[in-house]
Amino acid sequence: MNYAWELYAQNGFLEIDDLLTHEQCDVLNKRAKEIVHEVEVPDVLSNVFDTEKSKRIQSEYFLNSGDKISLFYGKYAHNEGNLVVEKLKAIDKIGHALHALDPVFAEISQSEKMRELVAGFAMAKPAIAQSMYIFKHPHTCGEVNCHQDGTYLFTSPESTVGIWIALEDATLDNGCLWVAPGEHNSPLRERMIRQDDKTLFKTLDNSPWPTDKLVPIELKKGSALLLHSRLPHASMINKSTRSRPAYTLHIVDRQTEFSSDNWIRPFWTHLEQRKGAIG
Repeated sequence: MNYAWELYAQNGFLEIDDLLTHEQCDVLNKRAKEIVHEVEVPDVLSNVFDTEKSKRIQSEYFLNSGDKISLFYGKYAHNEGNLVVEKLKAIDKIGHALHALDPVFAEISQSEKMRELVAGFAMAKPAIAQSMYIFKHPHTCGEVNCHQDGTYLFTSPESTVGIWIALEDATLDNGCLWVAPGEHNSPLRERMIRQDDKTLFKTLDNSPWPTDKLVPIELKKGSALLLHSRLPHASMINKSTRSRPAYTLHIVDRQTEFSSDNWIRPFWTHLEQRKGAIG
């Protein structure tokens, strides 16, 4: 397929129509619900997904989730550690190795169509660094503050590309992504660094977040958004009555240096451009 890579270079993002079929979306949504019922979660307070730095997860469960399938509760899903809703509606996301460890997610993550898309990234050795299924339930899941993916997945030189796939229609009401076009040319502002059993943020540049330049990107079910590693983006609280599920993959070039102090210890799955070359 032909993709408008010049628009990606210009804006730092690119909309991809119909990356997945509706049937594939339904399969992933069904499997995610099954995983929630199958996987046990430790202490609630230690495993809440929150984008505020002061409340960032520091638990061993989170730090060791790079090569596992782990569940994380929504910001508003509990009251002093006690769930206020059933488990299915309490989970914010599943991470971070669905692409490698779950056969259903792996089949779609490593499909020929996905390989064809990734081939356009011009990477010498493309690999999946992490994957996440995000529920974005109304009421229990919080906003995602303006950030850059390179903060969490840093390579030298920078190579990270995010693939954000809407598994139902993503709209203004239910918390679609907002992006700042062209701001991928701005500097990487910070890095999330792992030190032993905790993480900390290292400031690289004090440029303010371009919140006044953010624009919403509404996507139809099965469509995707490609995100440059330095593109500021965010999502608001889901104000609808329905969830806004999404599946995200972050691709890096293994020919570059994946920083040893990145928080995540990935379960690498290579995406070579020839069919069948899953490493």
